[in-house]
Amino acid sequence: MGSVGTIGKFRQNLFAYCKVIVTDYATVAKETMKSCKDHPFKTGLYFSALGGLIYAYKTNPSEEEMRNELREKRQLMVLVPTTLHNANSGKLELHFVVFSQHTFLAQKRL
Repeated sequence: MGSVGTIGKFRQNLFAYCKVIVTDYATVAKETMKSCKDHPFKTGLYFSALGGLIYAYKTNPSEEEMRNELREKRQLMVLVPTTLHNANSGKLELHFVVFSQHTFLAQKRL
């Protein structure tokens, strides 16, 4: 019988705790809405920044997608005659390859 009373008291305490939490969140929501109405420029700035972060997160490619797109662009560059290539772009690509090989060797992945 003692355990039933303990369980009942636990339920009451849990219910009271949840009620306080809901009340606190409702108060915060009301104060936030009031602040949004009082400071529309600041609110717009925050929501714009939040929207920008969400957009960046949603459009950020995975490493595999990025590498596939790089391969596709490289295939397209093969169609451009060598005489039209920029000399500096070849140096940059060589630097990238050497850096990648060095990184893989340092990580013992090559």
